[in-house]
Amino acid sequence: MHSKESTPKLLPWLARKARISDDQAVELWQRARAETASEGGMSPARAHSRAMDRLFELVAAESLIRKAPLYQLDLGFRTRSHCYNVALNLWDAWQALLERANSDRIKAQTRHAG
Repeated sequence: MHSKESTPKLLPWLARKARISDDQAVELWQRARAETASEGGMSPARAHSRAMDRLFELVAAESLIRKAPLYQLDLGFRTRSHCYNVALNLWDAWQALLERANSDRIKAQTRHAG
């Protein structure tokens, strides 16, 4: 993972957890920073915090995209209820990944603060 821009130290760990490459994680970090920078009017600490939140969202989404075959998605759904159940399962998995990532981030911040 090479980048001229400083990246969060937890980025390689996050990439492994989400089963994405380090390069993909760096790209997602850069995207999160760019999106946050476009909001403007924030202190550097707040901007970094917002970028981290956005990074977790982007990594969770990318992780779900890569894991989609595990849910046996195909275009031949037979009923709408089946489609609805698959969508709910994907949503639950995404929420669980976000909660786990945020929990780990809060624990790391608590350790560094204390």
